[in-house]
Amino acid sequence: MDQVRGPGETGLIVPPSVKDVTVRLARPDERRRWDATMAEQHPLGFRGFAGRGLRYVAEYGGCWLALLGWQAGAFKCRPRDLWIGWRQREQFPRLHLIANNTRMLLLCPPGTIGNLASCVMAANLRRLSADWQAHFGHPLELAETFVDPAHFVGTMYRAGNWIFVGRTRGFARSNGGYTEPHGRLKEMYLYPLRPDARARLRAPQPCPSWRPQHPRVAPADIPLPSLLAELERIPDHRRGQGRKFRLAVLLAIWQLARLSGYNGVDATWRYACHLTQDELRTLGAWRNKRTGDYQPPSRATLHRAMTDTDPDALQAALNRWVAARCPAPAALAADGKRQRGANRQSADEYQTVSLVSHHDKQPLASRICTEKGGEIAAVMALLTPGAGRHHWFGAHPGCLAHHPRHRRRHPPQPPRPLLAVGQG
Repeated sequence: MDQVRGPGETGLIVPPSVKDVTVRLARPDERRRWDATMAEQHPLGFRGFAGRGLRYVAEYGGCWLALLGWQAGAFKCRPRDLWIGWRQREQFPRLHLIANNTRMLLLCPPGTIGNLASCVMAANLRRLSADWQAHFGHPLELAETFVDPAHFVGTMYRAGNWIFVGRTRGFARSNGGYTEPHGRLKEMYLYPLRPDARARLRAPQPCPSWRPQHPRVAPADIPLPSLLAELERIPDHRRGQGRKFRLAVLLAIWQLARLSGYNGVDATWRYACHLTQDELRTLGAWRNKRTGDYQPPSRATLHRAMTDTDPDALQAALNRWVAARCPAPAALAADGKRQRGANRQSADEYQTVSLVSHHDKQPLASRICTEKGGEIAAVMALLTPGAGRHHWFGAHPGCLAHHPRHRRRHPPQPPRPLLAVGQG
């Protein structure tokens, strides 16, 4: 995205030199102002980042001079992929190593500060990978951006040694697919964040530094046989043709990825690609008879496994597995949350109600709720005795300490369980 000039801010402080301008991350209390300024003054507006994102501020003497925004790289782009030269099996597990400069906005009048755009961008690039590592647990190898030649020339990127790799085909990605051609072919520029970035991205073996630094839950860290045994009870609605992985194996990988902080299909696939041969064998992954290697599932296989699985059956299996290993807590908390985007395909309310231990904040059970105001019924269903539930479910159904629908009962005396229900 080429630089855009806003109408300027009142009380502009001009630095003696552009080298005196400081580029830093926007603080949490500044994000609302950053978003509002970008939405009001940038021609493309701003509605938020697609996935991970970082906001930067260029300032002098407390005066904002420019804003920059970065988010996750494009899912596919032929000019970039051809320039890197990676294969598909290397491409998708490494997309998280690319960041896209989606917004840049100059807030001072033209000509006020010479070379402001290029100097601010250079300072931003010098710290981008380290900031990404600190926030998301892994470094970056490559920066990218798109320039619409109908409105911009891309002078700043060319002057900053960005590499022009070609033009897009005129499609836009929306809700997991691609729109009809819109006819606006954009130029793509790349900037390697280290001299050997291109070779590293297409190398057969991933670099150890690419692994996220947050704690990783391996198959050996949990009682895997019992988890697989519960997941095997879930009906498999996939077609039998070409099926290589048992459904329980795929769902176990999903759960291990979530426990490790990997959220979403792409992140789960990256987790699967980082599994060792011993871990894949322990999970029961498919083995290639020609090479003798255990293979991780593809992104499409993981996606189909999750979308084709009955969520109630999966939740019941996980509830049974967790309840069999958790001691009876002294107190419980219950709350319902609606996930972002859950209602896009339907007008029905869709949220998850969960029980959590007050003492150690460990989740104990959850239930999907599809009716507005149905959180209480979901909580009571979780407390009702049933197959696979722990012995304390339903033992004291009348011990509600606080009820969001204004039904109150006296709290029980210890050591009876205490249930606190919240509404958020």
